[in-house]
Amino acid sequence: MTTARYLASDDGGAFRLGEVLGGVHELRFDTSQISPFSYVRNNPRSQRVFHPWSIVLTPDCDLDWDFKSRQSPGYSNNKLVTHVLLCDLEDQFALESDKRITRQRDFERAKTYREERYHYLPISSVESGMATPEYFLDFKRLFSVPLDSVYESEKHGLVHRNGYLRPPWIQHLTHRFTFFLGRVGLPDEE
Repeated sequence: MTTARYLASDDGGAFRLGEVLGGVHELRFDTSQISPFSYVRNNPRSQRVFHPWSIVLTPDCDLDWDFKSRQSPGYSNNKLVTHVLLCDLEDQFALESDKRITRQRDFERAKTYREERYHYLPISSVESGMATPEYFLDFKRLFSVPLDSVYESEKHGLVHRNGYLRPPWIQHLTHRFTFFLGRVGLPDEE
């Protein structure tokens, strides 16, 4: 039997830190052929990237203030969050197929939280009874999308909410993510 590490999402409410979202689309622009001075005149080519599963990494307080502001007539812009920070949720096959992790011992290191770049979420269940598979987060696979477009996509059934991590697992994820993000990156010495 699996431990319910996730609480059921509040459909129609503010998104939550640690919430698993399915079906997020990201719009990426190819700016490789555009100089900074011609960007306004030329429309860069865009590509829509589908993220089957992702997890929210924007703090709860910011998401809550944003949501409450959007519900108020004449809402204040100083509480709005323009983009929500997300990280892909991937299985072991995805990490192996693009050769980010290739050896079983490296997967074991990731599963025991000894690999700072990765965070492991074991098979679990959601409070509502739904099960979630084993996931890995690669903190180098972050992306952001406009928050208003995610709410709009949810409203039209394109993005679905699958629950959010409960304490203490959300604190564990947050601690590891901020540690990875806040590390001091030094260049390799030759």
